Order: sequence, then structure tokens, then C-alpha cells
Amino acid sequence: MGVHVDVQGKGFGIDLLMDALHQAFQASKTVASSAVVVDAKEGARDFYLKHGFTPMPSSPNRMFLPMKTIEQMFSG
Repeated sequence: MGVHVDVQGKGFGIDLLMDALHQAFQASKTVASSAVVVDAKEGARDFYLKHGFTPMPSSPNRMFLPMKTIEQMFSG
């Protein structure tokens, strides 16, 4: 997932992330899932941190967002 440099800062990244998280949440109703895991590319780590992802201790650019957190985002 990424946004071309010419359109960065226009909200497309958050739109793509929210769509991906919503699809993951919908899929979790059929397939057991505990989290969404991302491998943040150079320069994207802060973006994921800002949106609630937690770095894994053994690999700081590998980050996760628990499905319970995602469920709260889209329920109610």
C-alpha cells in the first residue's frame, strides 16, 4: 500500500488504510484473525504509529494492530 509522492498529504493514505482495515474486519467474521500486520517501508513507520499500530520488539518496522481495536473502529 502506498501513495505516489505527488499526492501525499491529501488524505489518500488514510483512505487506503481504512479500506484495508475494514476489509480485514469483514474477513475476520469468516476467518479467525487476531491482528493486521504491516511491514512499514522506509518513511511510513510514523504513519502507522500515528494510526495506532504497535511495533514488534524484534523488528521495529513490522507493526500490528489488534483485530479488537479494528473491531471497535467499525462497530457501533
